[in-house]
Amino acid sequence: MTKKSELGAVLATCRGTFVMTALFSSVINLLMVVPSLYMMQVYDRVLHSHSQATLFMLTLITVGLLGTMSLLEVFRSRILVRIGGRLDQRLGERVLAAQFSGSL
Repeated sequence: MTKKSELGAVLATCRGTFVMTALFSSVINLLMVVPSLYMMQVYDRVLHSHSQATLFMLTLITVGLLGTMSLLEVFRSRILVRIGGRLDQRLGERVLAAQFSGSL
C-alpha cells in the first residue's frame, strides 16, 4: 500500500468524527458571541428600565449558554484526543520507520 493511500484510508475511518468535531467547533464559535450580546442587552434593556427580573433572566440564559459551550469544548477535546490516539496507533510505527530511514 502506498503512503498516500494508507494515510487516506486511516483518515477515511475517522471522517465521521472529524465532521462531528467540525459541528461542535461551529456551535462553539457561535456561542463565543454570547458575552458580547449579554452586555449589549444589559446596556440596552436593563440600565434603562432598572428591571432586576430582566437582568436575572439575561444572566441565567448567558450562564446556561456558557455552560453549554464549556461542555461542548470538553467533548470536542476528548474526541480529538481519541482521534489522535487512533491515528498514532495505526500510523505510529510507519511514521517512525519512515523518519529513521529518512535520517539515515
